[in-house]
Amino acid sequence: MQSINQIKNMYPINQRKLPLYAVLLGMILTFSGFTHPLQAQIYAPEGLNMPGDWAGWVNPPENLVFAGSAQTTGGEVRLISLGNPVYQTTFHVSATGGHVVAGSYAFKFTSGPLENIWQNQWGNVNVQMNTIQQLTYGVAGTDEPEPN
Repeated sequence: MQSINQIKNMYPINQRKLPLYAVLLGMILTFSGFTHPLQAQIYAPEGLNMPGDWAGWVNPPENLVFAGSAQTTGGEVRLISLGNPVYQTTFHVSATGGHVVAGSYAFKFTSGPLENIWQNQWGNVNVQMNTIQQLTYGVAGTDEPEPN
């Protein structure tokens, strides 16, 4: 086992550079505090929608289980808090009597003001239920993610 003096000799800290270390540490802590808010791209009053080819890419969707509650009366895509805020909806897939019939569908998550409802888009992933997945973020008119 090494003594404290041996460790000090292996990793010397220059006393003149100590203020520089303090400034660098302060900058790291400050900027790390800004990373979380910069990740949020959904402005809560605009909410989140799920337009797709299950309903002709109408946005906001007319099927309420795919429409955000923030912009559509009766919309069922709601912001909930589970430690971190998340959006949730539930829909029933069935040959008859469901919200949508079984099949493969292209869709996106979108968020934006009503006058620019496609402003923020997420897509380009094959969704697997009950998993956390990365989605491609894009802006309307940039073909990213793929246009609908």
